[in-house]
Amino acid sequence: MSPQLPCLLSLGGHTVSNIFFIGQGLKEGSSFGCRVDCGEGQAVLELNRNECESEVLKELGTVSNTVQLLGHGAVKSFKGQAWHAILIRPFGRLLATADTARLYKQAAFDIAAAIGGSFARGIRHQDISPFNMGVYQDRVFLTDWSAGRVSSGSESPVEDSGKITMTPLLGAISVLKGFQHSISSHLESLFYSLYYLALGSNLPDAKVFETFAHCNLWWMTRLGAMVSQSPCPVDHIEDSELRSFMLRLHHVLFKWIEELGCCKYREDVTVEDVQEVCRDGDVDSSHCNFAAM
Repeated sequence: MSPQLPCLLSLGGHTVSNIFFIGQGLKEGSSFGCRVDCGEGQAVLELNRNECESEVLKELGTVSNTVQLLGHGAVKSFKGQAWHAILIRPFGRLLATADTARLYKQAAFDIAAAIGGSFARGIRHQDISPFNMGVYQDRVFLTDWSAGRVSSGSESPVEDSGKITMTPLLGAISVLKGFQHSISSHLESLFYSLYYLALGSNLPDAKVFETFAHCNLWWMTRLGAMVSQSPCPVDHIEDSELRSFMLRLHHVLFKWIEELGCCKYREDVTVEDVQEVCRDGDVDSSHCNFAAM
């Protein structure tokens, strides 16, 4: 377990003060809020067991709608264990069930931009979930790159199922089947993440994921639920504006084929496909660089 308060005064040339505990991560590590001597004055301090996330963030640079690395470095050992600290911004809050339909649209647009921008630099996030979507000044950003991976360009299209890194309940069907993460699979996980929040932190097939530890059963159940037209998967969303948006997003991923009388699962969804569904007068489509804030 990481220390409650790290003994840090500076990191990456920034003075760090007023450190307070935010929470323990799902992996080994902790998050802290703190004040820094730049920008808005607040940042997030994360403690990890290794340097993997900081290496990914350095490669990521100033990709739109992603967290920005201010500094990183080693922390004095705690109970004989070494820790690596990263200082990132912005300091925001997580996207929430109670957020407006407009913010859900903004989240879809912004996270799609982050996915596209990171893939353009050869980086895969590999764990798109509502727990990694932050909100700051009405824009949404992708955080927690601890599962991220910089592509070597020579990976097999088939993933080792024992090494797949994602939240299974929010994982794309293709990844559950054993294929590598792709732009399309990341966008599919984005849909499930928003759907999860829209249903009050739940998904209709969640019980299958909780009860059975079998990828084949997971992806077959998910596919059956998503191609169903009666009832349509998003019919359970109470807010009419949000339901309408999620239906359009669903049709991007699971395209209705009139001749077949059913939906076809797509594995070639693009960032533009998703962002086109989001475009209206309420969505800010400008490039969002948190390094400039």
